Amino acid sequence: RGEVAGGIVIARHGENAREVIRRVEERMAALRPSLPPGVQLITTYDRSALIDRSIGTLRHALIEEAVVVALVIVLFLLHLRSALLPVLTMPLAVLLSFIPFYYAGLPATIMSLGGIAIALGATVDAEIVMIEACHKKLEGAPAGLTEEQRRALLAEAAREVTPAIFFSLLIVAAAFLPVFGLEGQAGRMFRPLAMTKTGVMLVAAVLSVTLAPALRDMLLRGETYPEHRHPVSRVIRSVYEPFVYVALRKPLTTVLIGLLAVLSAIPPALRLGSEFMPELDEGDLLYMPTTLPGISIEEAKRQLQLQDAVVRTFPEVLSVHGKAGRAETPTDPAPLSMLETVIRLQPAASWPEHPRPRWYSSWAPDLVQRALRPLWPDRGRRTRAELVTALDAALASPGWKNAWTMPIRNRIDMLATGIRTPVGLKIFARTPDEIDRAGEALESLLARQPGVRHALYERTLGGYTIDVTPRPGALARHGLRVDDLNALVTGAIGGTTVTTALDGRARYPVTVRYLQDFRGTPDALRALPVPLPSPGEPARGGGEPG
Repeated sequence: RGEVAGGIVIARHGENAREVIRRVEERMAALRPSLPPGVQLITTYDRSALIDRSIGTLRHALIEEAVVVALVIVLFLLHLRSALLPVLTMPLAVLLSFIPFYYAGLPATIMSLGGIAIALGATVDAEIVMIEACHKKLEGAPAGLTEEQRRALLAEAAREVTPAIFFSLLIVAAAFLPVFGLEGQAGRMFRPLAMTKTGVMLVAAVLSVTLAPALRDMLLRGETYPEHRHPVSRVIRSVYEPFVYVALRKPLTTVLIGLLAVLSAIPPALRLGSEFMPELDEGDLLYMPTTLPGISIEEAKRQLQLQDAVVRTFPEVLSVHGKAGRAETPTDPAPLSMLETVIRLQPAASWPEHPRPRWYSSWAPDLVQRALRPLWPDRGRRTRAELVTALDAALASPGWKNAWTMPIRNRIDMLATGIRTPVGLKIFARTPDEIDRAGEALESLLARQPGVRHALYERTLGGYTIDVTPRPGALARHGLRVDDLNALVTGAIGGTTVTTALDGRARYPVTVRYLQDFRGTPDALRALPVPLPSPGEPARGGGEPG
């Protein structure tokens, strides 16, 4: 919609990002009524939605695990009160773990919340093993147990399985110890995950010897069903017992089948590839087209507006905000030849559906297609990768190479490697000319590789320049000096400050320069009139662009 003024909010180190965003939103809401007519404050990038989704993911995982574990216990033990044990202890372990996290200064980030989600699985497994061991002791006990005898059986069950549970949790916790040895950006990213995971497991271990025994004493009461009376266990045993007998009678065949199963997994494992960290769908996109150095400010603005207009035509896009050049902050080193556009996407549930050709789409009659459509839908919403592919095709333009990433991912890549894209190559050589030759050769080679959308070598040499060579003889004949010619060229192209405008305490320089028609080409510069020190016709040819 044209050129606008943009602002960046930078939070202090250690501040709560969600709270900062809330305060900024409140301040913006208070400022809007006082704005002049036609002036609007529009949010072009907001990280609060991602923060809320991350917290919602943890909440969903906690509820999901509690429900699934409770259903498993009820289904296989037919004891409703036993299902309350993990339902009560899991949320309590997570809540209590935030106390040491708070005093350790550990923020609730995506990585730290991920560590909590990982720890929940291990703690739930331990609780299920303990509950089943207690049921085994109680189901074989004679009727009419006294309270002391029942507690003795629960204590005996705990003594039998506690060492195994403890060492299994210790092994899981020890697997993350190397993470604490990571340094640099990798350590700053993954250390919170290891700390939260270990912290939750330690809190769960403390609860297992304090609160959990008391809960088991209160809840593990009533009738317990042994396996030979349990309907679900009887069905499952009737299915797997024949396989167990065959495996025991032919152990060598069983081992060979298992070995073949492991070997069959090797080919797909080699094709999985590797990543520094799993890709996070932030819900927004960052589009960074790059061109050769030397582009003018006006051309960069024109290209930016054209590209943003194309992006806005996609129905999945909520808003588009592009930037050319550097912001007035040391955190933005972007050159003028690299544009940055933040693309906010609509919620995925509101994306329109697009045709998806199926194997039956080209030949099946309409009646058959209707019958097959529930199994193989021929319409569906785009995935994020498909949307990026469609955007990239729509924005293809000669002289520009597109890079697609996400705002947070881009900052992580820049901090970790200094490269703005997920994949990059650094070139080291003795001279800039050698770097330039190697970069151009690699750009051509990498662009032809499978899976590469665009390859761009960031030039360190070159650019568009005009050399103005004075003619000393011609200048002397008209009584001019080289400084006179330099002042003319500087004022015509770069402009000359003639005055300063005052707006309160702000000062704005007023610069005057020639129109584009008189300075846009070498021929126009060659034809510039050169003022003489005495009256007469202006002399031409004071300089020769080269």
